[in-house]
Amino acid sequence: PTRPPVTPPVVQPTTPPVGRPQTPPAQPTVRLDPDCGSRQPSGLTSGPSSTSDRMLPDGAPPPLTDAQITTLGRGCFAWPVDGQVLSAYGPKGGGQRNDGVNIGAVAGTPVRAAATGKVVYSGGDVPGFGVTVLIQHENGWVTVYGHLAKAEVRMQQQVVAGQQIGTVGMTGGVPTPQLHFENRYSPSPKYKAKAVDPGLVLPRNR
Repeated sequence: PTRPPVTPPVVQPTTPPVGRPQTPPAQPTVRLDPDCGSRQPSGLTSGPSSTSDRMLPDGAPPPLTDAQITTLGRGCFAWPVDGQVLSAYGPKGGGQRNDGVNIGAVAGTPVRAAATGKVVYSGGDVPGFGVTVLIQHENGWVTVYGHLAKAEVRMQQQVVAGQQIGTVGMTGGVPTPQLHFENRYSPSPKYKAKAVDPGLVLPRNR
């Protein structure tokens, strides 16, 4: 269902003390593979007019193997926050399923964009996820950031990898401060992006 537009949070500027020069906080350097946005899985072509797209019904994107997904996403994303994984991707008890990972961190910890892209949602009315930001990236990828204490970006804003987009919180009904993070991918704009195991594309050495 279409959600009503949400007014982005207003960040009030601060006035530096007189006589004391103020140095802006350093932006973390995030080194990602510059070629990651141009990859295609073997056997598929890009674009809604491709032969593979025309042969498939709407809403049914081509199935990708874990190896293909790993090839597409390797080097494209950084961890959005440091912390312990509280809940991994996949089925859970009681018929529940986690379409991403939940990362525990101290409330107020900065949450950073996992890759460069455009904010396509920023608001606080997502059931079960509270304050949430969605960022659209090149070549069919989308990342999701939920349970934020606050969002610090607005819809349609361009962000770069490592830029702070919000802070860790407990919105959406979770019992402890944490970030819900998802990677989603679609091989064509014709199909809805599907959740991908972040463990396939996030760096393993952190």
